[in-house]
Amino acid sequence: MQEIDRRSRDEYGIPELLLMESAGLRAWDELSPRIHRDSHAAPMCVVVGRGNNGGDALVMARYAALDGVPVTVVLAAALGELGEQGRLHADIVRNLGIPVSEWPSAEDQCRSAIASSEVIIDGLAGTGIRGALRAPLDSICAAVNASGARVAAVDAPSGLGDRWRPGMPVVNASWTLTMGLPKTCLYTPLGRPYCGEIVPVALSFPTALIEDPELPGDLLGSSDLDGLLEPLGAGAYKTKRGVVAVVGGAVGTTGAPVLAAEAAARCRAGLVTIYADAAVHPIIASLVRSVMVRPLDELDGAIGHADAVVAGPGWGTGGSRASQLETILGRASRGVIDADGLNLLAGRGMDRLLRGLHDGWVLTPHPGELARVLGTDVKTVSEDFVDASLRLAAQSGAVVVGKASTTVVARPDGRFAVIDGMNAAMGTGGSGDVLAGAIGGLLAGGMDAWTAARAAVIAHQQAGRTLRARVGLFLAEQLPAEIGRIVDVCGAAGR
Repeated sequence: MQEIDRRSRDEYGIPELLLMESAGLRAWDELSPRIHRDSHAAPMCVVVGRGNNGGDALVMARYAALDGVPVTVVLAAALGELGEQGRLHADIVRNLGIPVSEWPSAEDQCRSAIASSEVIIDGLAGTGIRGALRAPLDSICAAVNASGARVAAVDAPSGLGDRWRPGMPVVNASWTLTMGLPKTCLYTPLGRPYCGEIVPVALSFPTALIEDPELPGDLLGSSDLDGLLEPLGAGAYKTKRGVVAVVGGAVGTTGAPVLAAEAAARCRAGLVTIYADAAVHPIIASLVRSVMVRPLDELDGAIGHADAVVAGPGWGTGGSRASQLETILGRASRGVIDADGLNLLAGRGMDRLLRGLHDGWVLTPHPGELARVLGTDVKTVSEDFVDASLRLAAQSGAVVVGKASTTVVARPDGRFAVIDGMNAAMGTGGSGDVLAGAIGGLLAGGMDAWTAARAAVIAHQQAGRTLRARVGLFLAEQLPAEIGRIVDVCGAAGR
């Protein structure tokens, strides 16, 4: 966005003053209906730093005051220390009679303004911040967080940037009014909880800059599913819809392959078979009706007939599992490696198998599994989840679905998609097995791995939101049917 901002000025001749005015006005238009309750104009404080975020916030302060909101402004520096555009907007605010206090010269007055506000607009620092907030921004951040007010962050909660790490000061926002394109730092598992509702603010940048095909990332939501799913033909039959082999299950974890298999069957696969050890074969067979269950030693002869394999749910890592996984990867052309399949790939001597994958395969790690496969720790991958997912995709040649409170789908060539989650109801045992099966079902139907992974993640998240709204906290076994409904409705066009 910094580059888009620069090019808008240099190549298109759009003055910074106009860009700032547009940003502040449109951000206020997004925030205003969210803060007005029963026509009550809540007292508001606008905290302003030296950068462009502060200028945007000053524009918002002006429009709030013109709308009848009682506004005060706290400057994190002396007026003369603001940039040229910031000084201009600060002068306008003062000319309108809006009270303006400077920290630290009037610190007590500033603290009082923050503490007595019901709404705070945070314009202290933007996403370009390097390192932790320094004085006095850290003190203002602490006062904002202690106020109990609802906080609207301009672009990003102050303190949160690409180099933010846990323990650094950060504003805890109720809303994040992100300007123009979404920012990756807003969607990391560690940073996302500070953002509240993320509200995109459309700005008047040239379309050619905003829709540049060279931009590597996409933010996807439920509305994108239609564009990923082709209609299921009325004449499709079982094998044409796809054949899936699910390899998993061990003593104590017999439910995992069942959940994966049922999700695959709900995601268009016409035939699904679970291959399991003799010790658990009867148990798994008693749990399913529409899915076949075969002994694991029959897999060798059948794997060539499967359109996709889902390897790993509840499988365990002991005994001959590593050699069995090697056989699967040597004979199957595409599929999903999940759970214990990933733990096996993280084992000693498995680098050759990991690096021998290709883009017909999808890896579905949560942060712990991602850390193990990359040979690092959970803290490291969680701090930069997009980068960690992209690294594994590049190393393996496979598509990677990094699963956390937000999900990243990464391609070996550096492209990625982010799907916002933030649904605690999805944190239930077995939901990951369902996702692996859903991807496998779409793969078996002929989708490429990049498309199948994105479509399955969107449907999975949408199913979780729908179920939570309908029944509250749910079990993973309820997800496949809802996913099947979503996939069928979104792929119904042209049937």
